[in-house]
Amino acid sequence: MKINKAEKFLQKVDLDKYQIFICASPLSIPFNGFLHAYIVVNEKSKLTRWDVWHIKNRVDTSVGYVHKNTYKPWTGLGMLYGDSIIEQKLRWPIFIINTITGEKESLAYKMCDFINTKAFAYPLKDKYNFLGPNSNTFVRWYLNYFPEAGIKLPIRAFGGNCAI
Repeated sequence: MKINKAEKFLQKVDLDKYQIFICASPLSIPFNGFLHAYIVVNEKSKLTRWDVWHIKNRVDTSVGYVHKNTYKPWTGLGMLYGDSIIEQKLRWPIFIINTITGEKESLAYKMCDFINTKAFAYPLKDKYNFLGPNSNTFVRWYLNYFPEAGIKLPIRAFGGNCAI
């Protein structure tokens, strides 16, 4: 029996814990050698996805280029450029770079609270460039607040080293 993308991702979700998933998907062709990183928060089964996209105020839950729940946590970028909010059949798979899991007052809990209360305070929320600042810059900004998590973005996450 084949497991779909949603089931595969949800198998990693602990319904009784707080979790942070740092995820990534290849960019659209011809830039698919590079990655789009994003954050998924699990607060005891409540999942929230945080991204920075190249379209400002894309959905009702956006502030500038910071977007909340534009896509489901397990949805990768469209393989072809010109992505729309409508689900495309040709999407890259996602992968999880790292996961932090814990109870109340743990590092995972603090990371969940921070992103859910401070995401729209991202200092570059009104700036975007494919070379940076971009989604990877946003994830790096977030991870800089939690060096004890020890999470590094892959070198293919271009723009993650932009000055914030």
